[in-house]
Parts: sequence; structure tokens; C-alpha cells
Amino acid sequence: MTIRKISTAILGGSLITALSFSTDLVADSALPAVYLDDATIAGDVNFSEIKASGFYQGLVERGIIDEEELQQEPEVAEFLEAVDLDIDSLNRIVVNASGLAFDPEMMDINPANLNISGGAELKASLSAEAFNNFISNHAMAEDLVTAERQGYTYFIAKEQYDDEPEFSFGLFDGEEFSVVFFGDKNSVAQSFDKAVAGHGELTASLAAAGPVMLRDSNASILFSLSDEMRELIREGIQEDPMMAGMLQPLANLQTFGIGLKIEDDLDLTIAAQFPSDRDASSLQMSLQGLIGMAMGQAGQMPGGVPGPLEKLEIKADGPILRINTNVTLTDLDDLMENLGPMFQF
Repeated sequence: MTIRKISTAILGGSLITALSFSTDLVADSALPAVYLDDATIAGDVNFSEIKASGFYQGLVERGIIDEEELQQEPEVAEFLEAVDLDIDSLNRIVVNASGLAFDPEMMDINPANLNISGGAELKASLSAEAFNNFISNHAMAEDLVTAERQGYTYFIAKEQYDDEPEFSFGLFDGEEFSVVFFGDKNSVAQSFDKAVAGHGELTASLAAAGPVMLRDSNASILFSLSDEMRELIREGIQEDPMMAGMLQPLANLQTFGIGLKIEDDLDLTIAAQFPSDRDASSLQMSLQGLIGMAMGQAGQMPGGVPGPLEKLEIKADGPILRINTNVTLTDLDDLMENLGPMFQF
């Protein structure tokens, strides 16, 4: 089992699921600090809030989300039984990443300097002994070595590709909650240091921008763009002369985020931060024109303009541009009824 397979096994049922739901980056939480001073990506999903919402329950009732599917996966079921845990105990997942170096020639991300720091918080206290015994007796154990930090055991993947960091994970068992830390070896070790020292607040370098851009979200992901990525955007825009003028402000994009506030319905916010008010207001006008054309075309579709598109708002607030809309369960029903197979889940 390679590091890629190990990371998929550990994160597949949590991180990928979390981001496919597509949280407030500085929300109060018992989650011990997951630190990366130079994070360029920060994601946060509050499962407890989402699963308690009326919108989520509506998705379950409609069969769009199958709550039992993940829990019935053989490896997930085996783990939950071994550590005496219910999947509903998952409270929150936080992931920070830094060192992303985009290779424009390969059109791929070079992971050579990639650092990942994450934590999956459980509402219940999970026995570190039970967790470690399960990992040690699992088939993946032959590809892992153990290390100690602050009296806690964590696991490091043996097999390494030349261009990948050492993927690691381990359990911190608090009195009322537990956290599975994951990421590169150094980040996991530092997370244990902070947890033992009693730092309970979540911090990340993007946290300052989070509340401004994605207010009240209970699921969010935030990106800070490098100069290299801005240059790629600039080149892409210039390839289409008709759109180049309208979308030119995107070449100056600094930070980009997507946030969801899921309660009885779903509020979606897409936010972009620019170096100047002019960039934000210019892009606002361009996007309003494009949305107007899209609504004209959508009006000819069965059922007319979809509710989320009709409720779409684009507003520049200083250097920050926000695109907001709202999705209700009725909106989903209408989409499934009017667009048929395109929206069959």
C-alpha cells in the first residue's frame, strides 16, 4: 500500500466527503489548533451543524444523500466497530495546506514542498489505545512506522515518492472530544504540541480573511493565489479576445473562497478579494451582464429561470466581490421535475 492509497483510505471518507458538501475559519471549537503559518488553502466543515439542519434532512428524505452508504463501507464499518464509535460522532474537519507549487508546463501541482495540516474532531472521547491497536493490526501497518510526540503515538507512511511529503496521522484523545490529526510529519507533530499545551482555538494564516469573505458559513474553502497562478489566469484570459476585457480583473485575484450556510435552506457565497476597489466593481459589472444573458437563455427552458439563478446577487464591497444565492428544497424539487435526468441523483 503506497502513501497515495494510505492517504485515500484515511481521508477518503472524511476530507473528500467534506469538500464535496462543499466553515467559518475562526469559529469557536474545542478542536486543538492545527497550525500552518503560510497556509494557501484552508477548508473547514462543521458536520454537526450541517447534519442538524433542515436542508440536510430534506436531502436525506429525497435520497440525494445516503447516510448509511459510508457507514456500510467494509473498512469504515470495521474501524467503527473496533473503536466503538458511531459515524455521527464526526463533528468537524479542518484542513490547511501550504507550499503549493503549480507547474504550468505539466498543468499539475508539484507536491515537492507541499505541507498539509488537518484535524478531524470527534464529539466523543475515543481511546487512543483502541485506535492505535486497530491501525497496528490493519493491513496498512506494514507500510507504516510509528513515532512518539508528547506521549502520543502517531503513524508515518514508509514508502515515499521523491516529490511527496511524509504523510502522517495520529489520535489525540481529550476528555470530552478526540481529534485525528493528519498531514505531513512535521505538521502532525506540531499539532500534538499545541493540543497538549492546551491551545483550543483554531488558527490559520487565512483566518483573518475568512470572516470577512465568508460570513457565518458552516462549510467553506478558501484559496490564496500565488503570482504564478495569477499569471496562468492572465494567459488564459488573453486567449479569448472577446472575454479578455470583461474578465481582466481576475488576473489580479488575491484570495478566492466558497462558503455554504446550511440551515433550513442553503445560502451559497462565492467571494473574491482583489487589490483594489476598481477590480471588484469592474468584474461586478461584467458578471452582471453575463448573468443577464444566462437568465434570458434559461427563461426558454422548461420551468423557466431556476430559482437559484433568479435569486443570484453580485455585489462589490470595496475590494471584495461576493456572489450570493439561496437554494431551497423546493428549488431542488423544481429542478428535478423540470430538468429530468440531468438532476437525477
